[in-house]
Amino acid sequence: MKLFKRGALVAAMAVALTAMFAGPASATITFPFDNAGRTLGSGSFNTISRLGNGSCVLSGVRASTSSSTTGSVTGFTASGCRGTLTAATYVSAINIISDLVSSPRSVSADIVLLIRNILGGSCQYRGRFAGTGSGTSTVSVRGTAALDVTLSGACTPTADASLTVTLPGATITG
Repeated sequence: MKLFKRGALVAAMAVALTAMFAGPASATITFPFDNAGRTLGSGSFNTISRLGNGSCVLSGVRASTSSSTTGSVTGFTASGCRGTLTAATYVSAINIISDLVSSPRSVSADIVLLIRNILGGSCQYRGRFAGTGSGTSTVSVRGTAALDVTLSGACTPTADASLTVTLPGATITG
C-alpha cells in the first residue's frame, strides 16, 4: 500500500505542477467557412494622453489563424481619426493571448502601433493590453502603451488606450 500512496502522491504533484506552470496559451480564431484562415472586420482605437482624447475607426481588419491555437490581427486600415489622433498605422501582428487559469478567461494583446498626433508627432507605441471575454466575434482590450520610438515631432511618454475588433462570422475563444 505504501508504494500505491507514493505513486498517487507523485501523480498529484505532477498534475499540480503542470497546472501551476501552464501559463498563457494563444487564443483561437475560428472561421465558420473556408476563407484561407482570414477574415475582414472592423473596430476602433481610442487613446487618452497628455494631449487629450483621440480615436480612429478601423476597417478592413485582417485576422488569421496559422493553426488551431494561434490567433492574431494581421492588419487594418485606420480612418476617421479625431481628437488628438490624425492617423494610426499597423506595425506588426497583434497576437491575441488567452490565460487558461483565470475565470472568466482573460485575454491580452501585444500591440505595436505608429500614431500621428495633432502636433505633427509620429510616435511608435508598444504595450500589452488586457481584457476579458470568449466565444464572441469581438475582442476588446485596454492598457497603457509606452513610447517606443519618436520618429518626428512631439510625442507623449505614455497613452492609455483601448482596442476593439469585431470579426463577423468568426469566434474568438480565449
